[in-house]
Amino acid sequence: EHLSLISVVPVFLVLGHPLTVLRDAGDEQWRDKVGRVLLSGPVSLLAHPLVGLTVYGVVVFYTHLTPFMDQMATNPSMMTVEQVAYVGSGCWLLLGAIADEPLRWRTPYLLRIVLLVMAMVPDTLVGIVLLQTERDPFPTYMAMRPTWAPNAMHDLDAGGSLMWAGGDGLMMALAVGVVVTLLTRKQDSFLGTWLESARTGTMVGHVERAGGQVSLEDGATIDDDDAALEAYNEMLRKLGTPRQT
Repeated sequence: EHLSLISVVPVFLVLGHPLTVLRDAGDEQWRDKVGRVLLSGPVSLLAHPLVGLTVYGVVVFYTHLTPFMDQMATNPSMMTVEQVAYVGSGCWLLLGAIADEPLRWRTPYLLRIVLLVMAMVPDTLVGIVLLQTERDPFPTYMAMRPTWAPNAMHDLDAGGSLMWAGGDGLMMALAVGVVVTLLTRKQDSFLGTWLESARTGTMVGHVERAGGQVSLEDGATIDDDDAALEAYNEMLRKLGTPRQT
C-alpha cells in the first residue's frame, strides 16, 4: 500500500499534467495569471527537482524509522496525514523526474534518470534497516495484526524486502520509461541547455583549432547543422590519418 501511494498513484497524477490543466482551464486572462504564478520565484524554488527529492526522502525516512507508525495506529487522523504525505511527496518527486509542465525547471533527460536513481537511496536504506533490526520498532502498530498473520519480526522482514526491491524496481521502471520517451522524442535534449552548449562550444573550439570553420545560429548545436557536423568529422579524419615522417 505504501509503495502504491508513493510511487504508483503519483505516476498517473503527474502524467495527467495537472498544472497544465489548471492553467488552461480558464480564459486568456486566467492563463496569463496562472502562467506567471507557475514561473514565479517561490513556485520555481518549490518545484526544483532537488527539493522534491529531499521531501520524498524525508517522508520515507520519517514514516518508517520513527515512532510515526505507532502514533498513526492510535490516532486515525494521522492515517490521513500519512496518505497525503505519500501521494504528495511522490508527486513532488516525479514533477521533476517525468513531468512536462509549464514550469521554469525543465529537467534534462540525463538528470531525470539521475534523479530517479537517487530516489532509490531512501527505499534501499529503509529496507536494509528494517531487514537488519532485531527488535520490533512499532509494537503498538504490530499488535493490531490479525491472529493468522506471521510474527512481528517476520512481517517486518517481509516489509523491508518489499520496500527495498519494490521501491527500487518501480524507480528503475520509471527510468526505463524516461529513456523510451527520449528515444521517441528525438527533438528533446538529453543533456540539457547548459551541457549541450558546453559540448557544442568544445566541439567548435576543436574544429577551429584544427583549421576548420563552424558557423552556428544562436541556440543551435553542432548536431543541428550538417556543415558543422561535417567539419567536425573532417577534423576527426585528419586526427586519424598517420603523419608522414
